[in-house]
This record gives sequence, C-alpha cells and structure tokens, in this order.
Amino acid sequence: MKQKTTFSSILIALILAVFSCKHQPETFDELINGGNSNPQPPDTLLIINEHPCDPDSVYFTNTILPLIVSNCAVEGCHDAITHEDGVRLDNYADIMEEVNPGDLNGSDLWDLINKTDSDVMPPADNGGPLSAQQKLLIQMWILQGALNNSCQEDCDPLGNSFLQHIQPITQLYCEGCHSGNSPSSNLTLSSHAQIQSIALDGRLMNSLHGINGAVLMPQNTTGLPDCYISQFQNWVDAGAPNN
Repeated sequence: MKQKTTFSSILIALILAVFSCKHQPETFDELINGGNSNPQPPDTLLIINEHPCDPDSVYFTNTILPLIVSNCAVEGCHDAITHEDGVRLDNYADIMEEVNPGDLNGSDLWDLINKTDSDVMPPADNGGPLSAQQKLLIQMWILQGALNNSCQEDCDPLGNSFLQHIQPITQLYCEGCHSGNSPSSNLTLSSHAQIQSIALDGRLMNSLHGINGAVLMPQNTTGLPDCYISQFQNWVDAGAPNN
C-alpha cells in the first residue's frame, strides 16, 4: 500500500512539472497569434475604438485646429513668425485668447471670420472668407465650450477613393493655404487634376512624409494621422484616379 502511494505521488509530481514548464506567452504578438511567427491578418483582430467621435460634437484637434491653421495661421498672417496684429492662431492656447467659450458675441475669432468689409478674414489672397460649413463648425465648437478635445475617428487604412477619402482631407487640411489668388508655393489644390498632378510626380507623398527635401505638410502640424497617409499612398499607388 505504501509503494502504491509513493508511485502515485511521483506520477502526479511529473504531470505538474510538465505543465508548469509549458511556455507562457509574454508578448502581445504571442497572446494574439499563439506564438506563431506568421501573424493573422489585422481584420481577424477585435479592434476597439476607445475614444470614438461623437457626430454631434466638434473636436478641436480633429477639425478646428487644422481648419484655422490652414486658413489663418499661414505665412504672413497669424502664424508663429508673423502673428499679424499680435494674433497667433496655430495652437490652442493662443486661439483661446480670441475665444470666449460658449459666447459667440464675446469671441473675437467669431467676429473676425464674419466680417464682410475690407477686413474680411481670411483675405481674398488667402482663399477668401470661410465657407458657411466651416463657420458652422467653429460656431458649434465655441458654443460647446471651445474645448481642447479630440477623438479617434473610424478610419479605413485600406481606403483609396478620391471622393470619399482624399478630397475631404485636402479640403480640411490643404485648401486654406493652397487656394485663392496667392496660394502658398503658387500651388492650388482644389480640384482632382491639381492634386493628381503632385501625386503622380511624387511631391504629394514627399510633403506628407517631410522627406526628400520637402517640408512636412500640413504646415505648423506634426503631420497627418498615419491612417490618412496610408489612404493617400493607396490612392497614389492606384494611379490617383478620380474615383
């Protein structure tokens, strides 16, 4: 009886030893792919957007900053170097010097973009007045408290449609500088043909990456989100069609 007990104890100890020595995954890749050196395609993973954009909210980082920077904080106007009339509009703190949260009438920014005389902002040489839609976005942002907020937009990194992916980005981030009577670098980017031209000769992606001697664009920013850049690259690789 004593011998059987000893044998059973040894057997159990051996089983425990085997299981305790089994490799435990330590890296994220191992946890997701079971240690497989060939990871599964991204679309098999559950990707959770922790900070989704609320369609009823206007976000400073996503919408207001690029809108104001591309239309107002340009060379010769309200950028960090010129800051015409002592007004600088390339960051949240300085923009808030011209904004009274929740109060349109008490916000100089709102007054400036709604002028109709010779003081109209932005001036005609820089694309002219903001569109009704752009003004509405700024109005909503101010009335919602002019928060220094941001969100994580749903973005398809495989997107390559001009109308759905490329044009909305260029309208928000680029047209402010590259439109009007005196566009920056004498380059207008309002139509498909104009954008396609710099896409096919390499200037577009050089500027979006800030490589090969090109200045990182959009100006006064740290560049577009990686997902947007991926969409531009997909579109360029497809021949920059008007799709």
